[in-house]
Amino acid sequence: RLGRPIRPNGNRIQINYKVYKNSPEIVSTRYEVSSTYFGASHPFQNFSSVTYDLVQEKQLSLSDIFNTTDYLKIISSFA
Repeated sequence: RLGRPIRPNGNRIQINYKVYKNSPEIVSTRYEVSSTYFGASHPFQNFSSVTYDLVQEKQLSLSDIFNTTDYLKIISSFA
């Protein structure tokens, strides 16, 4: 968990993260941002992930990870 919830004027934001892979070559992290705004009917949640190649010193995209150009179809099959 990064920091602590911020609540000015009833607003709140919280950021959590989980490291899924941590090796000498690759670090893969998932972030969850949850926020509530004053007067909102429900909280807002957003998820994102970053996979970083430590050897090449670059953030990886899906096309870097999959050996095919049809990776969106493969990912969609799990949804």
